[in-house]
Amino acid sequence: MLKNAVLICLSLLFCTPTEASLSEKSTDNTTIELFSDGKAEYIARFAIKDGWHIYWSNPGEIGRPTTISTNNEASGLKILNQSAPQIVKAFDIIDEYVYKKSAYFHLKLQQTKDVQLTFSFVECNDVCKPQALSFNLQELPQTPKEIWENLQSTIKVELPQKLHVNSPTRQNKIQLELPPHTAVNFLPAQSGRVAEQSVQISEENNKTLISWEKDTAESEPLSQALVVTPDKSYALEIDYQYSADFSLYYILALAFLGGLILNA
Repeated sequence: MLKNAVLICLSLLFCTPTEASLSEKSTDNTTIELFSDGKAEYIARFAIKDGWHIYWSNPGEIGRPTTISTNNEASGLKILNQSAPQIVKAFDIIDEYVYKKSAYFHLKLQQTKDVQLTFSFVECNDVCKPQALSFNLQELPQTPKEIWENLQSTIKVELPQKLHVNSPTRQNKIQLELPPHTAVNFLPAQSGRVAEQSVQISEENNKTLISWEKDTAESEPLSQALVVTPDKSYALEIDYQYSADFSLYYILALAFLGGLILNA
């Protein structure tokens, strides 16, 4: 009887996955902890070994983006927010957008049944290693309430402030109210949508103006970007609308055509 009890205990100890193993995955240089509110909201915390880095969703001029995917299109995965990257110079001339030491991703899904969440990234120092770590969301334990609330407080401070801004159609221009003479970096969150060296940043009437050109005529409009200042970062959702000048021209043209029809 005692022998059987010991065997059962050993079996439970070594064969049953612990909550830690379900919510934490690691490579040699990167650890991801995934926290859940028990519904459909998640916070992923990356811990990256000293001397190593991974890349932002837009890696810059070299590198590979960190991506998040699921095995089920119906999961409705949405990245609500993510840490702002550091801007570093490779070989003193090439811009890279990277995460060092740590990063947070705030996620939401519409459904989690039979869903596997996969983080794909490249960890680099003198060499680069493609990696992927996956989590079974059905097996993921709910994070204790106190820990979840502390994480929510942390990401409010750590993650960029979200802003919705408008750009006149075909002009690719936005304006922000930032403190005067603030050093500003504008990082497109989507690769292949902004022409290299085309971003222009200026100040006018106490507002920061940012403009850019599309990478090619066929490129999709830029819809997400990051503005980084010494004190704060802003995650931009960019909408496009007709400018007042264009709208007035359109109205006048319609009125002219209407007059021609009435006089015909």
